[in-house]
Amino acid sequence: RFPLLRILDRPFCPYILWRQGGVKLPSRFPLLRILDRPFCPYILWRQGGVKLPSRFPLLRILDTCYLNFNTCAMTVPNMLTSLRIILSPIFLFFFFADTWIGIPVWVSVVVTVIIFGMIEISDLLDGYYARKLNQATDVGKMLDPFSDSLSRLTYFLCFTVFGRMPLWVFCAVLYRDLGVAFIRQLMARRGTAMAARWSGKLKALVYAASGLFGLGVISLSRLSLLPVVLPVLNTIVDILFVITAATAVWTLIDYASALRIQKSG
Repeated sequence: RFPLLRILDRPFCPYILWRQGGVKLPSRFPLLRILDRPFCPYILWRQGGVKLPSRFPLLRILDTCYLNFNTCAMTVPNMLTSLRIILSPIFLFFFFADTWIGIPVWVSVVVTVIIFGMIEISDLLDGYYARKLNQATDVGKMLDPFSDSLSRLTYFLCFTVFGRMPLWVFCAVLYRDLGVAFIRQLMARRGTAMAARWSGKLKALVYAASGLFGLGVISLSRLSLLPVVLPVLNTIVDILFVITAATAVWTLIDYASALRIQKSG
């Protein structure tokens, strides 16, 4: 059911089997032999448990990333979650790209709308596949809220700089996310990874609605489209932004209450 992953796996899997089985690569594949030189010692390091020398700090950092990748960390849901982290700065860039690098406004609008859709769809799919494939991990429980905060703070920041979202609403969202991140750190120190609560899921729906309507109104105003309905849409967006701020405060209180209950228990 993942054809792209299966296609990528075909050239990679035989190569791993070659190296693990000690099979020498044929001389008629010089490119593979060139690629094999840096790869083979690394595989031998990992299989033999050899510690990387301290004089190569960059290799040790890469090695840590490799080990995390080869454990349960990079499951399909976590890949979808990581996609939001990658897309967030791209959204920020293209939102202001017409000012920064002079691209047409319509290109900026179309790209940001597409990226916004990808961010929100990936947020729906990672939880679905985590349940369907039974791939819920502690890494995912920490990575998912981080990517949610990063992506939504990114487009709320864009709305604020553009002048559409009030600064106090953005601050309420920012302080809420920082507060919940601190609570998660306290829980992690006690050996517990706090999963998303139902209040957090409701918050995600409110944020998504605010982002959708906010980006829609900004896009219409930038393209000078539907000026007749813009006042009505602006009113709806204003109401959604107030609800967003109220939801942020409420969910922070809910997470703080969960921490207190866990501490007393």
